[in-house]
Order: sequence, then structure tokens, then C-alpha cells
Amino acid sequence: GFIKSVKVRAPFSGLVQLKSSSLITIQTPPEKFNLISGIEARVVKVLDKLSVLLETDAVVVSGVWACGVECVGEIKILDNGSEVLKTKDLSADDLGKILIYSGYVPEPVLQKARTIGVVGVVCGSVELLEHSCPINVLATEGFGPATMPGNLSIFLSSLSVRTVVISPERKNLIIPGLKEERFPEEESNPSVLEITPRMKVQILVWPYFGQEAE
Repeated sequence: GFIKSVKVRAPFSGLVQLKSSSLITIQTPPEKFNLISGIEARVVKVLDKLSVLLETDAVVVSGVWACGVECVGEIKILDNGSEVLKTKDLSADDLGKILIYSGYVPEPVLQKARTIGVVGVVCGSVELLEHSCPINVLATEGFGPATMPGNLSIFLSSLSVRTVVISPERKNLIIPGLKEERFPEEESNPSVLEITPRMKVQILVWPYFGQEAE
């Protein structure tokens, strides 16, 4: 126009944008990201430029108590031949894993799991904690010595190496990539399906949370 031209060398490659008659900006080229979803899913929407919304089938296993935050990890099945997990049953190989154990998990085991970098623990039952929960936990049966139903234990044992999600807020274990599964049939036992007088029960609501009663 009325002003003489000026040559300016761009400091980096990019796309020239004319903002106004006196302002020119350069936008850097888009950066490519290779993201690993961790689950088999379909991309249905791109969100906030750096994230995507995935859709997948899933199986949900409900528990009765949970603590921690939502977490994702690869399943590792633990079976020490007893109904109580011990600290010696954990190893450095459990780093980054979600441990599945059908029996009872005491607090010292949870503490060690946190120390070695375990992502979360799904178990039959846990020790009633006096302090804050040291790690993400989902218990299917509650507190004190108790084990998962046999059919649930068999089902979870078949999922080794699969990536799953613990959702403590919903008290759920979410198993992406599976359609509705039918658990193996459990032998019926009417004596434990109906609450009767003098039966020992455990209370899972405040103010008597975790206590046993008759």
C-alpha cells in the first residue's frame, strides 16, 4: 500500500495468518500424537483438541465397598492357595498392575502394594481401616475374612492381562471390550440367601459401618 514492503525471516516453519493490516502471526504446524487407549473401543468424538471420546461394550462387576480414585490398569491374578493375602505374595512385578485376589486382604498388604507401585486391588474383603486407605481398593464382600463367590472368582481369573477400570465412586470394576457375560453357575445354598434371626451380619452404612451384629 502506502508503506514500503519489509522482509522478515520467520523464526520457525508454520502457517502465516494476517490478523490486521499491521499484524501478521505464524501458527506452528499441528503436532501428531499417537495415543494408546488401553482398551478396545470406537472413537466417537474428539474433545478439547487433545482427547477423544471412546465407546465400547463392557462388563461391570459391583462391590460393596471401595476407596480411592478411578484408575486403569492391567489385571494380574493372585492365588497363594489360602484365603488371606500376605505381604510376601507381592513382588516388584506387580508394578502398575490391578491385583485380583478372591480372599481377604489385610492393611499391611495394602501398604506394601502402594509402596511397590500397584495401581489398585480388587478382592473379596479387606481389613476395616483405622486410617485413610493407602491405595485404590474394591471389595466385593465387605470387611473381615470373606471370599468372593466361586463363580465370580472363576470369571475374574479368566481375565488375566486384560485392561480394566476400578471406579471407587460407583463401587464397580469395569471390564471394557466384553459383551454381557454369563458367570459359571454357582451351587445354590438357601441358608445364606435368606436373612434369619440370630444370623451374623455385617453393617455397611453409617454410623455402624463395618461392624458385625446378630
